[in-house]
Amino acid sequence: MNDNLLENDSQPVRNFIADLLEQFNDKIEVSDEPTVQLEYFGAKLEIKLISFDGIYEANNRKSASTNPLDIDE
Repeated sequence: MNDNLLENDSQPVRNFIADLLEQFNDKIEVSDEPTVQLEYFGAKLEIKLISFDGIYEANNRKSASTNPLDIDE
């Protein structure tokens, strides 16, 4: 997957992805298979986290001792 994929996306898309990652970060600590469920315009979606570099691997669960989403601006 292209690491720069979100570079050209609008700010609302990047905000949405950041919100998803925050939710996954919270769920990694309590679940072996972190998922987020969404309902939008009557559609029900479930998004499953496959991996999060240095934080989570589906086959080899690993969580960090610090919050990886705390980014200094």
